Amino acid sequence: MGSQEKPRKAYEFLQKHSTSKASFTVLHLMKAAGWSKSTVQTYISKQYRDVLEARPDGTITVKAEFQRMSLEEFLQLTTQKRKIFAKYERNRFQEVVSYEFLLPLTREDLLRKALDDLFYEDAVRQRISEIGLSKLAKK
Repeated sequence: MGSQEKPRKAYEFLQKHSTSKASFTVLHLMKAAGWSKSTVQTYISKQYRDVLEARPDGTITVKAEFQRMSLEEFLQLTTQKRKIFAKYERNRFQEVVSYEFLLPLTREDLLRKALDDLFYEDAVRQRISEIGLSKLAKK
């Protein structure tokens, strides 16, 4: 099995549970990804703590924020190797609006993603579905 196969299976499993909002156990994720119990427990407690929520009954739910995580981001999170430099792809569009500002380069990737989430229809629709129309209407 390739080195990325188990994390890919874990991503698919979590993506399905994020969409269905169904809870699961450590054993379910173990079976889906093919990882050992200690590996799953380590990933849940250290790497996935921002996108998973442990419930008092011992089950786990996937937070809505997970739906915005790409497979590439998930694979970077699920690795022992950490990249020092960020990798960017240059996109070209017919119409471009350009903004300039200064920021520390260490967080530029997160800022780019946040700005993309503001300007693309699919990202805006995703956020609206995460928040819910009733909560948005109240604000």
